[in-house]
Amino acid sequence: MENNNLADQDIKIDSNSDVEFGLEYNPVMSFHDPEGNEVGNIDIRSNELTFSGNMDESAKKFFELLKEIFDPWIKDQLEKK
Repeated sequence: MENNNLADQDIKIDSNSDVEFGLEYNPVMSFHDPEGNEVGNIDIRSNELTFSGNMDESAKKFFELLKEIFDPWIKDQLEKK
C-alpha cells in the first residue's frame, strides 16, 4: 500500500548531533520528488541556514506539508464557531 502522507515521505529530518539538554540540535531538512530523488535541502549544521537544490520544487513540497498539517486544524477551528 502506497503511503501518500507528505510528512512521512517528502521531508526527512537528520541530525548529526545528540539531542540532549544543553546540546545543539542541527538538522537537515530534505525535500524529495515522488520518485524519491532529493530536490533540495535546508541545512543548519554549520549554525547558519543554507539551501541547495531546486528552490521552486522544494518550496512546493514545503507548503504542501504545511497545508497537510494546518488544514485539519483550520477545519477544526471553523467547526467550533
